[in-house]
Amino acid sequence: MLEELFEVADSDRSGAIERVEFDKLLLDDELCEDLCEATEMGREELPGLWRLLSRGEREHAGGVLVETIVREDFVEGLLSCHGSVDELSVLRLEKRIVVIERAMLKAAKTLGI
Repeated sequence: MLEELFEVADSDRSGAIERVEFDKLLLDDELCEDLCEATEMGREELPGLWRLLSRGEREHAGGVLVETIVREDFVEGLLSCHGSVDELSVLRLEKRIVVIERAMLKAAKTLGI
């Protein structure tokens, strides 16, 4: 079911879900209900999934980088949400590490390192 939800959400067929596509998924009552069922989460918890699952970046029109969720992160991340709070905590930490790593790489590039 998660694969199918990803396919529906990825409306531009890019292989990654952008924030706008994710928000559309959450606004569709039927798809949102399917996501709640698949993740055993309440509707109010779903918006927070973006912060946990978005790790990729893709260049958008005009050279702007936008955060995305790739298929693997979507499926594996949502499957792990079935587990305990500890697993959700690990996802949060992984996300923070990715953000810190990007900031460090950007700083290193600026400093010419």
